[in-house]
Amino acid sequence: MNPETAPLPTILLVVPTGPLIYAKFVAHLWSLSENQGQRALPIIRAMPIGALVAMNMREVAAATLEPTIPHWDRMVVIETDMLPPHDALVKHALHTQPIVGSVYYLHEAPHHLVAMRDHGNGPQWMSKAEQNEIEDNPGLHAVDMVGLGCTSISRAVFEEWPKEVPIFRNSIMPDALQTPGTRGEVSHDYWFCLKAREFQVPIFIDSTIVCDQLTLVPIGRRQHEQHQGFVPALADAPDVDLAIDDLAFVRT
Repeated sequence: MNPETAPLPTILLVVPTGPLIYAKFVAHLWSLSENQGQRALPIIRAMPIGALVAMNMREVAAATLEPTIPHWDRMVVIETDMLPPHDALVKHALHTQPIVGSVYYLHEAPHHLVAMRDHGNGPQWMSKAEQNEIEDNPGLHAVDMVGLGCTSISRAVFEEWPKEVPIFRNSIMPDALQTPGTRGEVSHDYWFCLKAREFQVPIFIDSTIVCDQLTLVPIGRRQHEQHQGFVPALADAPDVDLAIDDLAFVRT
């Protein structure tokens, strides 16, 4: 679909805050949403305030289909340590697949591409050949898990999701106990993708949307290449409820 001529849907831009917000991210986000070329992309902004990203995403998921919220077509989640390219919002807005992630890399060495595939033993980090295929061939690629750092989700996913199943949460899952570097914990994006797969929802990654992930320095493919052979240590992610101070939806 040509971004220059296709009709632009309304996106719900969700920025779930965490304990650390980079000034560089704030400036980048402003530039990202204000510089979309000749046509303005219809954006509804939501920035839940709280210390845990997963809890903020759960709050957003509970509110997005309320009749008081202006109608939106596609949610775009950008976490506060991401630097997406300037065409990321338009590209994600024009996607029609249920879930589409972007290319970015883990903070920890060996800086894996944050996407997984399941070859029969649960989602696992991809082989170097699989990762090269995605990185070197711009376009959409089917995967089984993406990070939510810069990801778009169609409205239909929320409308059709079973109400008794949380959409986003951190958890401890028995199947994850055998995963090297973990104690059985799964993050909110891993949970979301596991459940989406259970409900037969396809997941893709768009390798034309390449983001940096902020630490003290941007992390990209170069860092991954430099650290082949290391095993990343994943942080603990307890399922802790935390009150949300504010959740604002603003039509702009």
